[in-house]
Amino acid sequence: MKKRNQQSFVLDMIGIPQCMQMDEILYKSPEKIKKFAVIYLVDITKVPDFNTMYELYDPVTAMFFYRNKHMMIDLVTGINNKINWAMNDKQEFIDIVEIIY
Repeated sequence: MKKRNQQSFVLDMIGIPQCMQMDEILYKSPEKIKKFAVIYLVDITKVPDFNTMYELYDPVTAMFFYRNKHMMIDLVTGINNKINWAMNDKQEFIDIVEIIY
């Protein structure tokens, strides 16, 4: 299946509670965002190049890409290239993805 002009989501999962919390949000979200986004999970222990390239040091990291370009986001946290916390609300995640799209 060919997917064009879709945004991608990348998350590193290490099996700690924050990751499991975010995993639950991601598990519930694909149906709502399938027309404009795809979720990818990346195990940073198996793809260590991601760690250096995208400065992945936090237990949970969500990043957004559009046409292979890393998208910057401003959530008033001082970090504008990723979300580095587990979200508590599925709709909050969906809203962020929709805004970035």
